[in-house]
Amino acid sequence: NAFPTTNDEAGLPATIAGPDVASVAVGAAGVITVTFNAARVPGAGTLLLSPTSTAGAITWVCGGGTLANPYRPATCR
Repeated sequence: NAFPTTNDEAGLPATIAGPDVASVAVGAAGVITVTFNAARVPGAGTLLLSPTSTAGAITWVCGGGTLANPYRPATCR
């Protein structure tokens, strides 16, 4: 089975945002791009969450994007 490639295919709202997050978007190969709000997160950028499927289980890998290391979760540095 292929991963969804849009928020709609993933069953998510078209717009996802909050005080620190400008947007969350599902893209090619199910990669989720979180874009941070420049007004709230110094050096705002993006963080990528990439899915892999093995034996029916989904594992998420956090990495990539342009968000500076000090603002990433420890597992994403």
